[in-house]
Amino acid sequence: MSASKRAAGRLEIAEDLALQRRAWVFERVGWIVFAVVLLAAVVGLFGGGVVGDAEVSAADGALAVEYPRFARAHSPLSIRVRLEPAQPTDGELRLWMSREYAARLDIDHVSPPPSRTELGAERIEFVFPWRGPPGPAAVTFVLEADAGGSVRGRIGAGDGDGVPVRHLLYP
Repeated sequence: MSASKRAAGRLEIAEDLALQRRAWVFERVGWIVFAVVLLAAVVGLFGGGVVGDAEVSAADGALAVEYPRFARAHSPLSIRVRLEPAQPTDGELRLWMSREYAARLDIDHVSPPPSRTELGAERIEFVFPWRGPPGPAAVTFVLEADAGGSVRGRIGAGDGDGVPVRHLLYP
């Protein structure tokens, strides 16, 4: 230990300049880390915000999906699907999500509720009754993940290819 003593008036004060400089560096690094975390929260890295929310649309613009890029496991995750205009067939509107996607996320509820759900080899289809002429439609899925990690899948309408959806789930 290289502590020196310095007389300040009539008091002798022990000082260790090397330790003081290390403390100052540690404090500056802490402020930088704090500023980076605060900036990440503001832009949406922890949910919401500019970076946190995403919207993907089909090439023809008839299907759009709004979803959060970042979410937490064991917390609700809301996905909104818009169809403009919805093209019902035989009085039914069909939305689907890929099975691999649905396998990683639990479906808490769908609003409005579908009249039935059908399982296919690659997809889970949600069938909604439709009355009247084609027009805009919106469906909200509230999902929840059991574990963190990256989740990818596709959401679509009818027989189309759908759009890709990707989340990063914090544990």
